[in-house]
Formats: sequence, structure tokens, C-alpha cells
Amino acid sequence: MAVPPKPLSRIQILVEKLGLKITYAYDDLVFVEHNAFLIKMGEHGEDVSVYVNVDADKKQYPAIIDKLVTEGKKEELIVSYNGKFKLTDAGNEQIQIEFLEKSKE
Repeated sequence: MAVPPKPLSRIQILVEKLGLKITYAYDDLVFVEHNAFLIKMGEHGEDVSVYVNVDADKKQYPAIIDKLVTEGKKEELIVSYNGKFKLTDAGNEQIQIEFLEKSKE
């Protein structure tokens, strides 16, 4: 079974269109705006999930998510909001990412 190509370049175009900046990209994760958002690439090349940092401004992120979904279609991406995430220090210069279910937000 062929592994679909990761859509990092399309995600980069999408993020920049919205005036946001990619802070860091690693494997299937893209951190946006100093970890306010996290974009996770899915199993299908066009599927991406957006998670919001638990510490992000609750007033701003709904509008940004709406724009990511709308503008993502123009980049042939299927963007969906999947909840929040939390970063914790795991020691030894590593972080732990905890994805929170929507019902636990």
C-alpha cells in the first residue's frame, strides 16, 4: 500500500494566506503561531486535523479555524477541528503532547 504524500507545502501556503506563521514542523505535526495551534496530517494526503492549545485565546480561535477550513478547500485540503492539545515538559529537552477529546475541553 502506497503512503500518501504529506501535504506540508499546501499547509504552509494555507497558513501563510491567513497571515500566520509555522513555528515548527516535525513528522506529521505542524505547530502554528508559537504553539497556539497544531495541525496534524492524516492518513490520507488531503486530510488534516486542527487542534487548539488549551492556553490559546478562546475568543480568537473559532474564527481562525473557520478560515482554515474555508481556505483549506482552495488548497485541496479537508481541514477539521478535532479538539485541544496540551504541552507538558517531559524532561531531557522533550515535550509531551496530550490530545484532549472534544468532550473534555
